[in-house]
Amino acid sequence: MLRLALRLCPAIAVLALGLAGCVPRQGGPAPVEFHGLPSAAAAPAPSPSAALPPDKVTVAPGETVYGLAQRYRVPVRSLIEANGLRPPYRLAAGSVLVLPRTGSHVVRSGETLEDVASLHHVEISTLASTNRLAPPYVLNGGQSLILPAPVET
Repeated sequence: MLRLALRLCPAIAVLALGLAGCVPRQGGPAPVEFHGLPSAAAAPAPSPSAALPPDKVTVAPGETVYGLAQRYRVPVRSLIEANGLRPPYRLAAGSVLVLPRTGSHVVRSGETLEDVASLHHVEISTLASTNRLAPPYVLNGGQSLILPAPVET
């Protein structure tokens, strides 16, 4: 009987911890203020052409340059340069960052990702990651692609 109780204790502890994660917290997640247009993160899965980022964003506790760049689909380097950030690129909660402007491109029939990248002088990998495209990078006529924000070289 004692052996059975000892075997069940870890399972009960894991179950209790799992259920504790389901209890709603007071206060909820850290707030993020948006300035300008609604973001892709604030809307339910919009198409890339409708996913216009805001002009500015207020940094919430724990946010990083990389995380914001991923969320708003801008190159990390563009975000750093637009805000004059210096290494080690730590962000203070409550600070306001400018999000670099991006452009868009409507794919013509038969156009490839390489064609679009060459036309707009951007790296293929950056164009693919900005639009969350997976290999083999098949494009469809009429599809709208977000162009990465420019990076100073």
